[in-house]
Amino acid sequence: MKQQDKFLYGTFTVPMRNDTKFIGVISTDNKSAYLADKDGFLDCQIVNNDQINMVYRQVTGNKTDVIVGTWTRLK
Repeated sequence: MKQQDKFLYGTFTVPMRNDTKFIGVISTDNKSAYLADKDGFLDCQIVNNDQINMVYRQVTGNKTDVIVGTWTRLK
């Protein structure tokens, strides 16, 4: 993930799936971020500089996914 001011962008790499580009923005309270890819949306809670909790929602054709997870920065 890369950041330019409040804007976020990058590529998700998921096993068994093509890489997916995304865009997003950090909210004005600096505690939340909202991202979108070609067919889904992420609502994120910024815990600290190294951790983000997220909820991903995707609806395609006859399939609906909701995923909860935590991203941790690798050092």
